[in-house]
Amino acid sequence: MVLDEDNTESKVNILDQETINYWYQLKNVGNIAPKINYRDLVLISARDMEKPEEYLLKKIKLKYLLLPS
Repeated sequence: MVLDEDNTESKVNILDQETINYWYQLKNVGNIAPKINYRDLVLISARDMEKPEEYLLKKIKLKYLLLPS
């Protein structure tokens, strides 16, 4: 949400129009989007990730550290 990223390439759910409208309103709170940049983000101690999350992390080349299983 703060990155203004929808990750539509690997979406799992089909959203109704009302949900889509709320999502865009939420992303644009304060009329600032994105609120942070990818270069300012590091994900530390992720336990597990779903396929869409993994896809996005690889796409944006985000640095992350996973906890051992």
